[in-house]
Amino acid sequence: MRAKDLRLPAVRLILAASAALAPLIPSPVYGQTTRISVTPQFKGLPVENVSIRGNAQVPTSVIRNVIRTRPGDKYDPATVEDDYRRIYDSKKFANVEALVEPTDHRSVNVIFIVTEQKLISKITWTTR
Repeated sequence: MRAKDLRLPAVRLILAASAALAPLIPSPVYGQTTRISVTPQFKGLPVENVSIRGNAQVPTSVIRNVIRTRPGDKYDPATVEDDYRRIYDSKKFANVEALVEPTDHRSVNVIFIVTEQKLISKITWTTR
């Protein structure tokens, strides 16, 4: 089996483990944060905001074009998981996290945190 074939099952295992451990980790001061998708208690609440963080080289508009979750939509964990997968499958990012954060207004914020692939910025060639 090739490493590429193992990537998706490994990602699923990591997501399941992080979702199971998330309740054990103390919440940040600004509110409860839950790792990707396993947030049935928020299903159906309106999405107040969709944020993308961590991108420097890839324009936010490129990322927004591949996600379906929009402000005003009802929160659906399956859609956010699909969005996560589409962002990661774009091959522009080494890591993608999807966080769901409840607000004080009975809605949620969806946050995608991306880590861009390392780019070769300089090649030096010396001859003798």
